[in-house]
Amino acid sequence: MKDRINDDRQHKETEIRLYRYKTLCMRINSHKHDITELEDMNPDALMHSSKSFVSMIRGGMRIDPTDAYEKQIAMLRAYISADEYEVRQVRRALRLVRKDPYYMTIECKYFKRMTDEESGRVLKCSISTLRRNRTRLLRQISDALYGMGMHTPQ
Repeated sequence: MKDRINDDRQHKETEIRLYRYKTLCMRINSHKHDITELEDMNPDALMHSSKSFVSMIRGGMRIDPTDAYEKQIAMLRAYISADEYEVRQVRRALRLVRKDPYYMTIECKYFKRMTDEESGRVLKCSISTLRRNRTRLLRQISDALYGMGMHTPQ
């Protein structure tokens, strides 16, 4: 029973990570763009033009514009670093199943947000075949992300 609970938890966590993957890629690009914009400005100009700068000044707090500028860039770099780490982890796991004939079941559901009916039409397979193979691949991805842990292979 405990193994089943762990499997279900890992399965749900893996799905969450796959659903977030595209958003993380977009966030990385957006934050890199923000850093480029910030680096093109001087700290004093930033005070008058950036909404994100306001996040560094809370409740009447006085902060030197240069310090706020540097903190804003450091914060964006930290976000990028964390998001890039997550993207690398997911990409490594996906590489393990990419050559599987049913890999597209993963892309259709988690990256293209297609329904099973739409995916079945595109992949020319029944919904039960699609779900069975997607679950199998999801288990492999989960094992790559979390390790075998306590569950037994099927």
